[in-house]
Amino acid sequence: MRTLSKPDHKTRFNELQDQYLQSPDNNILGEMYKIVLEMEMAYLFKYARDKQIYLQDIEEKAHDAATEVIDQFLKHPGKRITNITAYAYLGRQRVLFNKKNMQHERFIKRLAEFIL
Repeated sequence: MRTLSKPDHKTRFNELQDQYLQSPDNNILGEMYKIVLEMEMAYLFKYARDKQIYLQDIEEKAHDAATEVIDQFLKHPGKRITNITAYAYLGRQRVLFNKKNMQHERFIKRLAEFIL
């Protein structure tokens, strides 16, 4: 998976968003999702590395966060996402810090400490 640099993902997302708003097409929406997914994967890997923690199912968490962003976009037809980084951050926060995920991650951390 090729990772886009920050200016590239913002620029490309904005271009696709403009295309989608002019002519809604699921292929364009799919490309928008892929960009957000790449962003989320990169951020989640960096988050885990910086916090020195193990995040189980990073791909699934990235998918859930990217889906959250696209859902927010679709909830407001005709409205642009002006700051994709902020939307990605909020989607990631919802995925990482909902109560169920936090309990599961604490369990995994305790289990890892016990095993090691």
